[in-house]
Amino acid sequence: MKRKVLTSLSILALTGSIVSFAPAHASTTQAQDKAPATQKAQSKDAKKLINDAYNVAAKKFDFDTKHLTTTGHITDKGSYYEIPYYNSRGVGGLNIIAVYKNSNKVTVFDNNTPQNQEYAGKIDLSKYDLKDVPKE
Repeated sequence: MKRKVLTSLSILALTGSIVSFAPAHASTTQAQDKAPATQKAQSKDAKKLINDAYNVAAKKFDFDTKHLTTTGHITDKGSYYEIPYYNSRGVGGLNIIAVYKNSNKVTVFDNNTPQNQEYAGKIDLSKYDLKDVPKE
């Protein structure tokens, strides 16, 4: 019985795309090495602000805290700190908790509609050392 050996070129001809034979872990290792600053370890104060801002919003809007969770990241957007959160059940998309630097206001909005912010409360930012928060 004759066997046909598929070469890279014959696979390309059959599938119409280039097949890569790199090990699966190779791409994830490279991605972790080049992770953006927002994915690096946060300071204790940054983590505390994430938790405190989430709790302010959760109390105001009666969040389902079993399913609404933050990504664990915070970004300095210039006039405010951005804390993304999402529904772990996969519905609703990405939402944002914003903590404004000049007014200490905490607002919540959908990632796609920042103009529709809802006021959640206030946090005293002077209690946090946020020098290491990555800027965007």
